[in-house]
Amino acid sequence: MVNAPDGSVSPAAPTREALDVWEHSRLYRDVRDAIACLPVYFRTETHISGIMATDLHTLNTVLGATIEEQVVRTLNLIRNTWDPDEKYSLYHFVRQAQTFPDVLLRRVSTGEVLLGIELKGWYLLAVESARYAAAYRNYHWRHVRRTKQPAGIEAPRGITPYPDKSDQILDKPLVDGGGNFGRLARTGMMDTYMKKLDDLQLCGINTVYWREFLKIFQEGATDAQARTALERLRRQVRKAGHVPSARVHSTLAIIAEIERLLDPADAVE
Repeated sequence: MVNAPDGSVSPAAPTREALDVWEHSRLYRDVRDAIACLPVYFRTETHISGIMATDLHTLNTVLGATIEEQVVRTLNLIRNTWDPDEKYSLYHFVRQAQTFPDVLLRRVSTGEVLLGIELKGWYLLAVESARYAAAYRNYHWRHVRRTKQPAGIEAPRGITPYPDKSDQILDKPLVDGGGNFGRLARTGMMDTYMKKLDDLQLCGINTVYWREFLKIFQEGATDAQARTALERLRRQVRKAGHVPSARVHSTLAIIAEIERLLDPADAVE
C-alpha cells in the first residue's frame, strides 16, 4: 500500500510479470536480443519529400506500417539468432495490421501463437500497450495523478491474449475530457527510455535538440515566440558539454540561419 497525492491509501503499483518459469523463456530473451539489433538491418525504399518539418507527425501511419513490415522480414531472416537450435522451425513471424499486437510468432500449420510484439516507433520525435504498461497506465490514472474528476475505468470482459480485430479490448475511463488516458509518457514509466533516446544522434545532432527545434514552430507560433525559443535552444546546445564541438558548431550554425530567415530585413520583397 502507498500514500496517494490526496493523502489516501492506494494499492501498490503493478510489477512486471516474471517469465523465468515459462517454458519458452529462452525464446523470449533471444527475441528481445534480436529486436535490439534490428536497426542494423533496417532497409526501406520509402522516400518522402516535399513535406514541412512541422507536419512530420502526419507520417505516423506510413512509418508505422514500414517498421512493422521490416521487423517481420528481418526477424525471419535472422532466425538463427532467436532459434539457434531450430526448436521453432515450424513457426515464423507474421504481421497483423490494425489489431493488437502488431507482430505474432505463429505456427503455420495450426495457427498456434507463442508470443506477440507490439511495436511503437513514434515516441522519438512525437509532439496500445502491453499488459504491464496497460496495468501501470490504469494504476496511474486511478491512484497517482491529481484530479477532482472521477477516476473510474470500464474494462471489457472475456479478453484473450491475442484478440480478433473486431473484439472490443480497450479500457475506457469514465471521464477523459483531455484525451490523456492512453498517453503512457505522462505516467513516468518511459522517463528512463526517453532519457536514453535524447542522446541518440540523427545526422550528427542529438535527438533532444531535434525535438526542441520541431516544438519551436508549432502551429500558431509567432516570430517573436520562435526567436525566444531559438535562443533557449542555443543556450541548451552550448551547455551540452558531452557533444563534440564540431556538432555543436553545426547545430549553432543551423539556429543562426533560421534566425536570419525570421529577420524581416532579409525578406525578399
